[in-house]
Amino acid sequence: MELPLSPEAREALAQVERVAHEVVGPEAARCDRENSFPHAAFEALRRDGLLAMAVPKEFGGMGLGLDGDPLAWTLALELLARADCSTSQTFQITGRCLTYFAEMGTEAQQRKYFAEALEHGKLFCSAGSEPSFHTTARAERRMPITTIARKTRGGYQLDGRKHFNSLAGVADWYVIFANLEGVDDPLRSLTLFVVAKDNPGLQIENELGRDGDARDGDQRVAA
Repeated sequence: MELPLSPEAREALAQVERVAHEVVGPEAARCDRENSFPHAAFEALRRDGLLAMAVPKEFGGMGLGLDGDPLAWTLALELLARADCSTSQTFQITGRCLTYFAEMGTEAQQRKYFAEALEHGKLFCSAGSEPSFHTTARAERRMPITTIARKTRGGYQLDGRKHFNSLAGVADWYVIFANLEGVDDPLRSLTLFVVAKDNPGLQIENELGRDGDARDGDQRVAA
């Protein structure tokens, strides 16, 4: 059966398959041995413009992300996973963050962060998971997101801890899930904050790579 893919999607998938075969696969064993991030793989993805897959077309991207063409996006992740599951996971994480902006961001935010990906090849980390999510306790006893966002002069201060965050220590931007202090309604409280990697309040713990980066790691945030 022929899959219902656009010519643009087929071309992008051919590029992904080539990068997976030529760069991602050959680098995978070394990255596993050294416990290091696949920098060469992401440089190849960046060079071929594939970080633009999840950016909507109206902002200069391919429009092939989860919100634009979920079939093409899923096939791209499968091609990468055949070569290296960790590269596929981290690629989908940065793409997922771009989908957050596509679906929920203001136009100003979309222009800013899509440009970060398109023009500068920046990577994004989704920081939602918390230690209380991963427990043997029954579901009704598990804690919700406990990271708190307190209003300050000129912005917010975040206080909390995240873990199992792929791209921790490598990403340029962190999309952090937090609840607004004093807001009881969960539909109004849960908010996504974008924090730069050089924010002095952002700390990365339990880094996995010898070169200071990680595929998955803990984050303590107070930004």
